Amino acid sequence: MWFDLNKTKKRPNAVIKLVNRDSGTRFGLSSPDVHAGDVNVSILKTPHVVLPRTVYNSKGGKEFIPGAVFRKKTVRRIGSPAMIKFKYCDGGKYMVYFFHESHCHPFSTPTTRQVTKPYDGLTCVHRKFIFDNSKLNIGVVMSYRMMKEYCGGYKHVRGTKNQFKNFSHGLKVYISEADGAMFIENLQQKVKNSNGCYYLDYCVDATRHLTRVFWTDPIGRKDFHLFRDSISFDTTYDTKKYSLVFCPFTGVDHDKRCVTFCAALLSKEDVESFVWIFQTFLKCMGNETSCLIIDQNPAMGIAIQKVFTKTKH
Repeated sequence: MWFDLNKTKKRPNAVIKLVNRDSGTRFGLSSPDVHAGDVNVSILKTPHVVLPRTVYNSKGGKEFIPGAVFRKKTVRRIGSPAMIKFKYCDGGKYMVYFFHESHCHPFSTPTTRQVTKPYDGLTCVHRKFIFDNSKLNIGVVMSYRMMKEYCGGYKHVRGTKNQFKNFSHGLKVYISEADGAMFIENLQQKVKNSNGCYYLDYCVDATRHLTRVFWTDPIGRKDFHLFRDSISFDTTYDTKKYSLVFCPFTGVDHDKRCVTFCAALLSKEDVESFVWIFQTFLKCMGNETSCLIIDQNPAMGIAIQKVFTKTKH
């Protein structure tokens, strides 16, 4: 009984393990199944073993195993002299009587090497690169293009664009509901490192969900004391996936450029929320502005009258 590896066309999902009754020696034979009455046969699931689909019995006849699960592959090698042959002997033993190891073709070409298993998949360097770029608001596709420039071509990236996207998606799933805590922890770290120059205040509801956030940096606080004569305050028209509206405090400097003094996120645009944000604004900046430009939101007007005493809107 022998097996011709040169006739391999498919890769089934099992390998035969034949057990020598006398010595107990075990060795794997490449076949999805075999019918033998004088040997012990067991099927082992090994998805990465190259197996032939043609089995030759001791009489020289071919046996095709029905119901075997074969895996699709796009690369087909023909004319390769690589071969191993087993000979069935008396006493339930098998003997290897022919083995040719060399191949007449390269195992992988330079163009297909990047999709082989040793080169496929992202390394720790790729994951760290994607994670650091996400902190700078650099998307996954842009990170993939940047990695291509660093490596000298797509064939040296060692990863596909979909793998970059899958890792980014998996990272967001891993963060899941802890994104709010990470956001607050990041701002608190900035407050600690700036010795109080960075300001932060926030509120959560009964379910520990973030509802209000107010923050500013030292540059914004300094710009307010220089250009606080007229300030524009408005909320975004629509919310993002977190259902929070963005509320920036914007002014104009001496060069007629817009500068942002501080910003906030609100879950509701009601009087109570605007009163909280204006009180936090006064607590942070220490002074009122002369003129506050708003839209026709009645809740803003009511909140301004409750908080500010010298500001016109």
